[in-house]
Amino acid sequence: MSLVGNAWGLRTLTSDTMHKNGSTLLLFLLFSLFGVLDVAAQVSVKNNLLYDAALTPNVSFEARVRDKWTVALNMGASPFQIGTNTTRRWRHVLLMPEARYWFCEAYSHHFLSVNAVYSHYNAASLDLPLYGTKDYRYQGNFLGAGISYGYAIPIGRNNHWNIELEAGVDVAYTWYDKYNCGHCGTRLGSGDKTFLLPKVAVNLAWVLPNKHFNKERAHACEPVIV
Repeated sequence: MSLVGNAWGLRTLTSDTMHKNGSTLLLFLLFSLFGVLDVAAQVSVKNNLLYDAALTPNVSFEARVRDKWTVALNMGASPFQIGTNTTRRWRHVLLMPEARYWFCEAYSHHFLSVNAVYSHYNAASLDLPLYGTKDYRYQGNFLGAGISYGYAIPIGRNNHWNIELEAGVDVAYTWYDKYNCGHCGTRLGSGDKTFLLPKVAVNLAWVLPNKHFNKERAHACEPVIV
């Protein structure tokens, strides 16, 4: 069966079914991550400040599984209405599992990342380049995968806090329904697109203390912010 055929079948699911499936996926990913945390040498909790600025509260849990490898689960959701316009909205949930390779020591300095991403969204009265118009409402999902480069700046000498700068790109596929207005409206049709999705992050990370962390090797990589 073609990708478009699969997308058409997914479109026929009701909104309730999509939310149930999304909740099931979230629970599965959380339990999978917790299974990793039991054997991981070190854990961090992060917040992407750029997502916060875009009215998307978020949290990430990251675990070191090797000296130079970590895995993470990034989660965000935006339930907010935008401004005073009752038809303008950008509501979505976002899940992004990720694996990182650190060139020096986990949680320190340069890293490369590969990730997958899933989102369920409901957008209306917004000028989105992907759709080319703000006169309709779009409700749908997208899946993608990508790669990024980042740099973690330890704050202080105890290595418990980091500022992470990250940039990359995902290749994503979306399938959606198009409606006539922001609240309800008649469904005008369906569509699908493949697009490039930029990935940008400025993370504030708290690295939990752990005796297995090689502080000497981390400090030997590059200077830290004191």
